[in-house]
Amino acid sequence: MSKENCYYADYLNLSALLDSQHPRTPKAHGEHLFIVIHQTYELW
Repeated sequence: MSKENCYYADYLNLSALLDSQHPRTPKAHGEHLFIVIHQTYELW
């Protein structure tokens, strides 16, 4: 087993998940919430 540090964000590959969010309206909190909820639902 490797002694290399394992970081939470790297383990979950958060950068790829967050990069997959492409809102169509600037600074719309409701749209961001919609995307996050539906991504969570798909992953669950």
